Amino acid sequence: MIRRCTNEHDEAFPRYGGRGIGVYASWVDSFEAFLAYMGPKPPGKYSLDRIDNNGGYFPGNVRWATPFIQNSNKRSNVFLKIGQEVLTYQEAARRAGISRAALYRRIKLGWPPERMADPSRRG
Repeated sequence: MIRRCTNEHDEAFPRYGGRGIGVYASWVDSFEAFLAYMGPKPPGKYSLDRIDNNGGYFPGNVRWATPFIQNSNKRSNVFLKIGQEVLTYQEAARRAGISRAALYRRIKLGWPPERMADPSRRG
């Protein structure tokens, strides 16, 4: 977190510090302060995630997240509006019980979003 936001020689710097993502000063100075706020990493496949990808590593904008949550929180995600909800394609496919590939096929066929995500329609 600190290296990719502060070290211009880090390969990830352009995607973090280079675009203005910063780290809470107390956490840069003290791992103990970070640990006191976040708590230990939960068991399993959790990693540090920023809730708002355009915001920095600051209190209120960080959490321990599963790979699913991490993948649903990328800048590169494409979203689908279904009724009043805006979902990632991954989440819409998961809710419908179909693969993302099936969801993409339905889009290419011109299905309306409400029909694409209808779990009673498989395929």
